[in-house]
Amino acid sequence: MTHNSRLVLVAAIFAAACSGSGPSTEDSGVSRDGAMADATTPTDATTPADATSPTDAAPSDAGAVPPGSMLLPSGVTLRIPAAPDVTGDYDCGGANVLCVPSEFASPQLAADAATAGDTVLVSAGSYQGFVVTKTGTAESPIRFIARPGVVIDSFPASGHGIVLRSDFERDFYVDYIQIVGFTIQAPPARCIYLTKAIASRPSVGQLIAQNTCVDAGTEGFVLSQMSRSVVEDNVILNAGNGSSIDARDHGIYLSNGGVGDSLIRRNVIMGSSTNGIHFNGDRFVDTGGTDGVISGLVLDGNIIIGNGQNGFNMDGVQQSLFINNVFYANSRHAIRGYAIDGAEGPRDIVVINNTFIENNSGVKLSDSLGGHVVFNNLFVDMRDEAIVVPSSDLTEGANVISTSLALGSLPADLEHATPAQIAAFDFAVTAAGRAELVNMGRAMMAGERAPTHDLSGAPRTGRPDVGAVEY
Repeated sequence: MTHNSRLVLVAAIFAAACSGSGPSTEDSGVSRDGAMADATTPTDATTPADATSPTDAAPSDAGAVPPGSMLLPSGVTLRIPAAPDVTGDYDCGGANVLCVPSEFASPQLAADAATAGDTVLVSAGSYQGFVVTKTGTAESPIRFIARPGVVIDSFPASGHGIVLRSDFERDFYVDYIQIVGFTIQAPPARCIYLTKAIASRPSVGQLIAQNTCVDAGTEGFVLSQMSRSVVEDNVILNAGNGSSIDARDHGIYLSNGGVGDSLIRRNVIMGSSTNGIHFNGDRFVDTGGTDGVISGLVLDGNIIIGNGQNGFNMDGVQQSLFINNVFYANSRHAIRGYAIDGAEGPRDIVVINNTFIENNSGVKLSDSLGGHVVFNNLFVDMRDEAIVVPSSDLTEGANVISTSLALGSLPADLEHATPAQIAAFDFAVTAAGRAELVNMGRAMMAGERAPTHDLSGAPRTGRPDVGAVEY
């Protein structure tokens, strides 16, 4: 796969922006960095070949990570489900396939009838948003699959597109729901809203994949008290839809201390009124005994562009891994960690092989508790210092900071960029500037391994290159 394959994937999503179609994800063995569970990483020239560390990206016993799973920074093993094929064959006559509109007039009627193990298959057409108040299981999720041509463009009184609603007062939790392939157009409130779980009993096992969210009135996705879940291959454009910069209209809002132990990968978030992703541990939301901290996240291969404040805005985030992400032209910082509502500031933040272009700082961590590792990152045309972290709290190296490297196609007018321009973004450095990047990264630092794949999913071979793209 070439470095531009990820952008071809984005182009496919945009081409289907009004159809809800999207790529299928294969179920494969993955280690902590998202590579195959049995993959090996070339040893850095400065590190002995047999060097080991309890914080290495993969456990010393490779068999400890089962196929189709990932070892998260918290030590939790996350099972990663394969996203269902939105164009696949499904039998509407089958007992566990509920078809809209041939059997049920609306997604809501099908959602009300669904039970664990059912698939709700929605055919092309325009629909009203719906609420899920049923739960699946680990072995029998409830799947909501949108065929190409599905658009949610009318909304109930709440103004949300798709709601997954637990009820902690009744001790009922919506788990193991798969929402795949929907296009949600201009909801007054949010496109997808996961709500009403608690920190001591978060909502688990969600797969939110290949959805397109355009012009949400407030946030794109709000995912409250979500754990052990996967959010991948979604496109979120213009969350907040022109609202005030102070309206807290984020692309994705990961809210409250029950959030954690999840994988967020290959999402495109552009033009949010405030932050690309806002993480809020929020010790004040104490229903269920919150610790006020979000931890155990892997953020891999996300493209975060032109948001009104920070790319990743992290209040109370600890012990999390950031690899292969691209942050371009966000109004403030790219990765910004601190403690306001969160119970503690950033601790053990690991940032490897990301590309930062035209933000203020690339990595800025306040209220720091140390243990941060930052290496193999590319910083281009930053407005302030690339890394703003107390030196006593930081291990860093093999980062490249430049004001002269030229990149591929990057429209200057992001606010008016067309879908075709967005899909054509090229975050690779042009050939003339690659000498200081190619084979100049570290395979390991402070016990943390570089990822074995890049932004596009292509393997990193030999000594890793610097930045999100492997050449």
